[in-house]
Amino acid sequence: MKAYLLSVKDEDDAGQAVVFANTAKEAKKQVFAHDSLVEALEGGWIDLRVHRSKRYDGMEKLSAAELALHQWPDGWQWFDMDFPYPDESTDAEFIEWYNDTFPTPTKKENSHE
Repeated sequence: MKAYLLSVKDEDDAGQAVVFANTAKEAKKQVFAHDSLVEALEGGWIDLRVHRSKRYDGMEKLSAAELALHQWPDGWQWFDMDFPYPDESTDAEFIEWYNDTFPTPTKKENSHE
């Protein structure tokens, strides 16, 4: 699949998201999975930007932590968080920080019992 970057025009604080789709139109539909982008749009869908990001092509099967590990040395930042810097930390330290900061729900937490 192709990688796309979603962003909102003139709303840098909303950040960006990497999504995977076959077309830009399909990529746009994935904005609803990213609250900060939806909030920044405020219904102004004309401001939604979609750009190809060949750098991340073929990475759709990576976990969120593994994808973030690729974004990290590219300069991606996690706003309002104290995250490790690429030139001062190892990949293992980054993954540990990521998993501690964004824990993956366990099966028990996802169950409706």
